Amino acid sequence: MTIPRFDCPSAVPPMDEVAIDRSILTSMLGDGIVVDIAAPMLVASGLFPDELEYVARAVDQRKAEFGTVRLCARRALRQIGVAPCSLLPNPDRSPRWPKGVTGSITHTTGCCAVAVTNAPHVIGIGIDIEQDTPLRLDLESMICTATERAWLDRAEQRERGFFGKLYFSAKEAFYKCQYSTTRRFLDFGDVEIEFDIERQSFRITMLTHQGPIWDILRSTEGQFRRVAGFIITTAVLSSRSS
Repeated sequence: MTIPRFDCPSAVPPMDEVAIDRSILTSMLGDGIVVDIAAPMLVASGLFPDELEYVARAVDQRKAEFGTVRLCARRALRQIGVAPCSLLPNPDRSPRWPKGVTGSITHTTGCCAVAVTNAPHVIGIGIDIEQDTPLRLDLESMICTATERAWLDRAEQRERGFFGKLYFSAKEAFYKCQYSTTRRFLDFGDVEIEFDIERQSFRITMLTHQGPIWDILRSTEGQFRRVAGFIITTAVLSSRSS
């Protein structure tokens, strides 16, 4: 890989494009949320010293994803008027955003993406991008509830693996969306999802946790797309819909 060289950590190196146009994610997330997307690449500079130290012992793939996500984040944050800053993870490995910013990151083979906003009505954002490959059948019982597996049983066999992976991705997006509010790690069985295939959307039909905040989280809105060899899912919790 070509390693760009920048002396200033606030500089954002040019990055390789991916087949997913950022406008797809922007349209899925709605007004006020800025997106940046790029292919993972090794970054020798353009990162802050503490960021470089954080992944110093990581394998190249981890370094590429970590570095590219942070460069994407700085490009996106700049669009909402936030100055470049170090973006080390929290101790629980969740993204640590500047004060007043809500955001989400995702990375998979060939793609890194970031979504950020400082719009006060956005309570949570979750984005997930996965390779468009079928979910292994032996993983269905770990990812899907009994109700969701019954729905998979009614799907065409050639699409079953896709829908299984879609459940995985949609739950990942929702987990990221809810975490900034609850600070709770969820199991896959803690949430149940229903898809509207025609509208390319999903909704939360069941949460095992109870209480006022979980009642609000049930109003999270989700979208999905199948584009260029990737499955993309987004989840947004807004005070306008809660």
